[in-house]
Amino acid sequence: MATLYENYITGDTSSGTMYGENWESQTFTPSVNHIVTSVKLMMHKDPGAGASPGNITVSIRATSSSLPTGLDLASGTTDGDTLTDDNAGEWREITFSAGALLLASTEYAIVVRVTGGDGSNYVNWRYDGTSPTYTDGQRAYSSNSGSGWTGVSDDDHMFEGWGDPSGSGEGGAIFPTETITRVTNLIHRYNRKGGVYTLEMALGEVTSDFGLPQWLSKPMASAPVKRGEKEVQQEVTRVRNEIADEIDKWQQRAAALAPAPEFIPESIARAQKAEEDRRREAAYNLEQERQKFLRLAAEAERERASAAYTLRQETLRFLRLAEEAKAKRRAPAPEPTLAPDVRRQIEAEKAQLRARATPTKPPVRPVSIEEEKARLARLRQRRTGGARGLRL
Repeated sequence: MATLYENYITGDTSSGTMYGENWESQTFTPSVNHIVTSVKLMMHKDPGAGASPGNITVSIRATSSSLPTGLDLASGTTDGDTLTDDNAGEWREITFSAGALLLASTEYAIVVRVTGGDGSNYVNWRYDGTSPTYTDGQRAYSSNSGSGWTGVSDDDHMFEGWGDPSGSGEGGAIFPTETITRVTNLIHRYNRKGGVYTLEMALGEVTSDFGLPQWLSKPMASAPVKRGEKEVQQEVTRVRNEIADEIDKWQQRAAALAPAPEFIPESIARAQKAEEDRRREAAYNLEQERQKFLRLAAEAERERASAAYTLRQETLRFLRLAEEAKAKRRAPAPEPTLAPDVRRQIEAEKAQLRARATPTKPPVRPVSIEEEKARLARLRQRRTGGARGLRL
């Protein structure tokens, strides 16, 4: 039967809206180790008629600086379309498909998102924004799908965290699954990715018989209850040795699949790290060269485009000047516009030039009849005398 661990259920005054990239979160700190199996949240959907926000995803995540971080440790969904649209909200339980181990005094976060909703189809998670009294966590919200979070230390969402005091889940398990008194707390974790196996065990007062945890090869009953301190220590040593043997087996299996980092010799680890650093540096340098080449190519393309534009403009200007010169040759030169006094002066100078260029004839004196008769007689005499000389 599930047990209620962490909760805050009083004083809700406001609501955090969730849809699309808008997520809400509440951090909490368990007081004891347990396997979380479900959470209950007070929520309601958009009060508008026919609101259909779709599925609500709820998960548990680790925290950093009191804000959610990393991947989901456990997750589950519920149908947001079936939520009440009353602003008072309702308690809705979300059961995780697989539980997760939560450690005492370690802060975790409940993360809620409605990725299929929008501004008219959203879900509200009730919270106390007036005077919250929950001191082991705070509300946080994200507007970019959990990439970044903003904490609100004065707000706390309404929530309940349910789980089991023993069992297994993401991150490890709590053993044994039945009440014992010799081993009061036994936790083992196996990180498959890193090949790391850890075991935590606490011993209590011996008051009854017990069996070894079920994850060993087979249950083994202990000796009678009433024994001395030395016998108890011997029994503890025997159990520890058997656990150590089982851990060795697990480590060998893990090494066969993927050698754990701590089993790699230090020199090899250094060489691997140096090689990784070299590859990272080479990748960085290659990326820088690629970016430089792209910048140079862009600059060359801009210069080419600028040169082509300049050439085109100069060509157009040359053609325009050629057309203007051709038009000027075809059209008569316009007569300049002169002032009247200047025009009169020019006309007078032209007249003077024409007068100088025309030869001047002597004036003709009037001739009388007698003078004309005498002139004609002289002409006849010359002609007659000339003819007489030829005959002689």
